[in-house]
Amino acid sequence: MNLGKNILLWASKNEWLQKRFPKMKFTRRAVKKFMPGETVENAIEATRNLLENNIPTTFTHLGENITSLEEAEENTQHYLNLLDKINTENLDIEISLKLTQIGFDLSFDKTFELFSQIADKTKSYNNFVFIDIEDSSYVDKTIEFYKNIKKNYDNVG
Repeated sequence: MNLGKNILLWASKNEWLQKRFPKMKFTRRAVKKFMPGETVENAIEATRNLLENNIPTTFTHLGENITSLEEAEENTQHYLNLLDKINTENLDIEISLKLTQIGFDLSFDKTFELFSQIADKTKSYNNFVFIDIEDSSYVDKTIEFYKNIKKNYDNVG
């Protein structure tokens, strides 16, 4: 692994930086185009401008490699609530998630169950959910997961 990547990985897990870095003016300016805010409402407001200009949009919830199934349930609920909001506001927004956000490191079966909840709701709204491939150590397991989930859902990519 190269030095730059090591530094970025270290910084992403540093509690002191996590508290202070997002509040720095230059940070907010630098990421505004890609992350317009810290709430769903901020993201939806920014998305309206993109959609008016026919620019497709995908939402994701930041964070990965959770350490408890409780966190997996919370992240799943976040996505379910997000899908409700997207549908209620009649927005053309797809979602993307990392499997480690919903327990992939902890339980394949539980991840399948939680992802199925998201895929069911996505399908009921005639929407689409993408699986975001993570680092190389997850590629084979993610492809295996995708092949299994794809048997039940045609709205997954």
